[in-house]
Amino acid sequence: MRRLHPVIIFLIIIFSLISIPNPSYTAENVYQTQSFSANYSISSVDYYKVIDTLEFEISQSVSKITITIVKYKSWAPNQLVELKGITTSVSYSKEVITDDVDNNYYELNFGSVSQSFNVEITYLVATFSADISIDPNNVGGYDTNSKIFKEYTKPSSRIESDNSQIISTANSIVGNEKNPYNKAKLIYDWVASELEYELQGEEHGAVYGLQNKKGDCTEFATLFIALCRAVGVPARLIIGSVPNGSLEFHTWAEFYLQNYGWIYADPTWGNTEPDQYFGKLGDNKHLLRAKGSDLEPLGTYDILFSGYYYGAPGSVSISMNLAKATASKSDFSSPEIVNILDASEKVEYASMTINEAKNHGFTTTATESDLETARYWLVDAFDKMSQDNIQGATSSANNAKTYADKAAKDQASIAIAEAEQAIENAKGTWRSIFLGDAEDDLAKAKQEYNNGNYFGAVTEAGKAKDKAEQGVSLPCSSFFFGFIILAVCVIRKHN
Repeated sequence: MRRLHPVIIFLIIIFSLISIPNPSYTAENVYQTQSFSANYSISSVDYYKVIDTLEFEISQSVSKITITIVKYKSWAPNQLVELKGITTSVSYSKEVITDDVDNNYYELNFGSVSQSFNVEITYLVATFSADISIDPNNVGGYDTNSKIFKEYTKPSSRIESDNSQIISTANSIVGNEKNPYNKAKLIYDWVASELEYELQGEEHGAVYGLQNKKGDCTEFATLFIALCRAVGVPARLIIGSVPNGSLEFHTWAEFYLQNYGWIYADPTWGNTEPDQYFGKLGDNKHLLRAKGSDLEPLGTYDILFSGYYYGAPGSVSISMNLAKATASKSDFSSPEIVNILDASEKVEYASMTINEAKNHGFTTTATESDLETARYWLVDAFDKMSQDNIQGATSSANNAKTYADKAAKDQASIAIAEAEQAIENAKGTWRSIFLGDAEDDLAKAKQEYNNGNYFGAVTEAGKAKDKAEQGVSLPCSSFFFGFIILAVCVIRKHN
């Protein structure tokens, strides 16, 4: 048997050493979630100027008009609102009223009026997409004696959860399922797929939607809520608007989980994009105005769904129009809201930086923990703002900034250190011949870090690490395969 030539043996050994992969710094896919609704993560902000126009047609002089209109307000976890002004040609006084579900209303009082007039209420709205990571095995059981459970599992106007057909359908959908989250998901999927969207001339409700298998957002939302309530999952209605060319009225829903709180669901929009609107609002286009157990009343105040107002005397006819215009962050003047928007940008930046680190296999465990803390404080800032707790909102937003800044900066430090280690590991091997580019990228990473561009630092460090660990493998392999073939040919010729 002919032995391998010593040259070939030597080359095979060298090639094997070069081909052995260096220790890699794989990103930890640890993404712990806390068991309450503050764990919502928000992103992708959009800004709107919203104008409510009330047109008062006066048929004869009146001594007084009092109307109550639901106002836009800040809501956790994903909406910030600033009132820009109320414009009208007649004198008025206003009072802000809060009901038992934390909805806000303007009570507008007008004195003696003898001719028609308009009122314009202008808001700036910043709205974010919202998502939450839910562990179905950790949703908890309900306290059936709690106010939430009792209020939001009972039948109400247009949400006929005690209807026999609603009950039998709900039981058929969920079968033997006991988990509240899974029940809600089964019902959501069923409503989103079974109902056909068709604009209605009036608000019918759950039974109509079930019996006719069609409806608009009112029937989709109320049927989802009624079916949830029928199988013991608390659920409630949300009324708001969506920009769809113009600004249109819209309804969607929330369901309640003991360990997580209120969770979004929009079965209407889930009709076309089911994965984007259960446990999340997969866009920044849902402008929330009010929440409640049914369409009327919301909280302790009656409300006409089609116009969000009530209280005009019979000699006054009122119509309401919604309009939207483009807006930007710079349009906001409230320092508290601007501070929260700044915090949201920092949280988004930290998230982008950590995701970039994951793409290059850097360690992210500690920085993801800081990012989760930043997200908690950010949503808490929204919550405090919704309660008009300005001092608390400012403090929470500042905490969010602190943890987001730390997450981004620390991630850049980790990336640079691990890129340096990757380069060091490559030294002393044939790979060191090709480390010039990697060291140049590492120098760029350090420069970006010094400039405060932590995302850029992670990107450049990633390039350095990739080149040190993998980038030279293909050139080395090609070179030595070619060298081995050449050597074999030379040896055979001489033999």
